[in-house]
Amino acid sequence: MRTIDRGPPLTLAACGAVSGLLGSVFMGPSIGEAPGLGIFMILTGVWFALVVAYGVWDWGGREPRAAALAAVVSWIGWQLAVNLAVQLDQHWLQTIGISEGAALAWSGVAAGALGASVTWAGVAVAVPALREPSEAIPFVAVGAICGALLAASNNLDYPAVLFVPWQAAIGYMLGVALANRTAHAAADA
Repeated sequence: MRTIDRGPPLTLAACGAVSGLLGSVFMGPSIGEAPGLGIFMILTGVWFALVVAYGVWDWGGREPRAAALAAVVSWIGWQLAVNLAVQLDQHWLQTIGISEGAALAWSGVAAGALGASVTWAGVAVAVPALREPSEAIPFVAVGAICGALLAASNNLDYPAVLFVPWQAAIGYMLGVALANRTAHAAADA
């Protein structure tokens, strides 16, 4: 039985938690206003994109273009997720009569899953060993589960309730995938 280096998962989880805190305090500007489409909390997405870039750089092969690509795609995933949550909560779910709390929870689940899947896609493009679609399943599941915290985050008016666990958990999942890649590469050598 092969042991996996716990360094990448724990390191990226810790970095994700820090980026979640930073993103809760230093959100940066937004372009556009909810409930319309826009580019929201620009820096919140940047902090986590830097975590993804670091993970891809350090444990994905030290390719600068791969790290940059993963960061850009992760940031795009953040923007897509925020916009999906706003559209679901403010438009689509409320028009079919779902309560405000349930609409927020389901919006968070969908947005969390979308953000995680786009983050995985960016990493998979940057690190070919992670392109197996089965690698996406844990990312999407964890992103969806943590995304359900959107309702609590909004009710408490404290974004860290969502950002810290989501980013720490996705950072952990990224670290597991990268540690598995490293272990497989070492075993093949």
